[in-house]
Amino acid sequence: MAAIRRGGTLGAVAALVSVLAAGCSGNGAKGSKDIPKGFGRLEVDVRRDGGKHAIRFSYVIYPTDRTSEDPKFTIVLEPLKDFPNPYDANDPANRTANVIVANLPPGTYGLDVFGVGACGRVRDLVVKEGDMTAARLNLEPGGAVSGTVLGEASGEPLPGVLVFRPLDRGYGSDPKEWDPKTATEGSRVSRTGDTGSYYIPNLPAGEHLLVFYMPELGWTERTVKVLEGKKLVLNPVAVGAR
Repeated sequence: MAAIRRGGTLGAVAALVSVLAAGCSGNGAKGSKDIPKGFGRLEVDVRRDGGKHAIRFSYVIYPTDRTSEDPKFTIVLEPLKDFPNPYDANDPANRTANVIVANLPPGTYGLDVFGVGACGRVRDLVVKEGDMTAARLNLEPGGAVSGTVLGEASGEPLPGVLVFRPLDRGYGSDPKEWDPKTATEGSRVSRTGDTGSYYIPNLPAGEHLLVFYMPELGWTERTVKVLEGKKLVLNPVAVGAR
């Protein structure tokens, strides 16, 4: 059974947490002496704008070498990583606010980071039992997705539709009971205007799952492939299929 470990305040998404892997954690202490037995540690130094410390970002760590049926399949997600003490710039804890730390079962992982106006994705992070794996990720503008949402019945442009890239879907663990009514926490969120149009910037290059949701009509999802520095224009999407 898949395990999803979430840190911080999640709002509505917290209702989806079903299983936590024993010993799995995010944003833990540094060093290798306190790594739980059977786990390794991943530390990623997140930078942007010429090497400055990145702050205020969300992230997802996900396996790339096992499926959700594997008992050791573990996802770690954080909707908002920020300064531990924003009221004291001299607090030593703030100096590592840009570092992602997670204890994980041994394996190969990917990491998606969604910052303000920038993003990043790194794959093939190998975590070994009892060891620490260190990496550095520089955030870039990424790519974008735009398009129009239509009403399934009317075929007319539909304003007020929530379009988002969920943090808890599209990373290999897609629970059948998932419902956007309780999972509107997303790494990138947009809402259609009067013409039914939307625009989602700063997505890391690669595949992403987008959800199109309106409470009165239901939801639709699309998997898209984003290219670095490019804007992908999708064909019109109809909402009302679920």
